[in-house]
Amino acid sequence: MPKISYSESAVSAVSGFIRAYEEAFFELYRDSGLATETQIIENYRQSAKKT
Repeated sequence: MPKISYSESAVSAVSGFIRAYEEAFFELYRDSGLATETQIIENYRQSAKKT
């Protein structure tokens, strides 16, 4: 199987997307008043890292 390499700029772009994804959902749920607020935020963070 051939080895796949990614440019530094591609890796940086994906990392930036993941950070923005995490922050968007953090802002959406951080003052929701839901009892499961922390768990919801953590689930989205874990989901972002799986991409």
